[in-house]
Amino acid sequence: MDQAAALRDLMKQATSPKPRILAVTSGKGGVGKSTLTINMALALAKTGKRVVILDLDVGFGNIETLVGANATYSFADVKSGDVLMKDALVEGPLGVRFLSGGSGFLEMVRWSEEEIARVHEQFQEMEQHFDVVLLDTGAGMTDIQMSFLVAADEGILVTTPEPTALTDAYSVLKMIHHHRPDFAFHLVVNQCVSLMEGRQTATQFQKVCKEFLQRELQFAGLILKDDEVNRAVKRQYPLLLHAPKSQAAKSIEKVVYDLVGMPPRPTAGLSGFLRKLVAIR
Repeated sequence: MDQAAALRDLMKQATSPKPRILAVTSGKGGVGKSTLTINMALALAKTGKRVVILDLDVGFGNIETLVGANATYSFADVKSGDVLMKDALVEGPLGVRFLSGGSGFLEMVRWSEEEIARVHEQFQEMEQHFDVVLLDTGAGMTDIQMSFLVAADEGILVTTPEPTALTDAYSVLKMIHHHRPDFAFHLVVNQCVSLMEGRQTATQFQKVCKEFLQRELQFAGLILKDDEVNRAVKRQYPLLLHAPKSQAAKSIEKVVYDLVGMPPRPTAGLSGFLRKLVAIR
């Protein structure tokens, strides 16, 4: 059985009545967070899973650029009632859909009861049509980014072997741990020059987390450095379609394979995500 077939079997086993909410974040920019998000979505879509990306990197969203698409509407338009969520979603490659964040999420503290009810109803409708929701959050840890993470089911923490990236990633983990000690983070080490470098980086990072935070950090996998990634970005064409046999593409598929094989956390779906998000106000 090849890896793709095995992944399809795992996905069938992991089927949930509500979509799994995964927040993808990093301590700093430039570590490949958004590139990983869109290509993970494609890897999942190849298995038949229905995937939507919420681009929550407010003001710096890259999902549109990476797939070569333009969003007419954003979440802000949905929140205000100018457009229905189903009409604001943009369809990308392999049926993956995404929703631009716009400025709507920045105004979370200003939500009216009418807006909350409207979006909650549309999230309930929307979650019937998706199996996995990927939240592409901003780098670093502003109050609003922390809210996105705390409201998600689980998170994917992306770093590189660079010392500054690791330091910033640890800062994110430490802050989330302070607010929600039970939050499940999965570590992905990107841009590794070798398997050894990636594994050593992960082992050292896990050791620090164990020693200073007294918590286990799940290692979801590593992604090898590959020139095809930059070529794909320049083409505005996702790596898994641009160079599906490249080292990085195979690494991403392996990350998805391992991540899906892990027991999913209990989920309340998109409607639950919104309830938690609004409660943090």
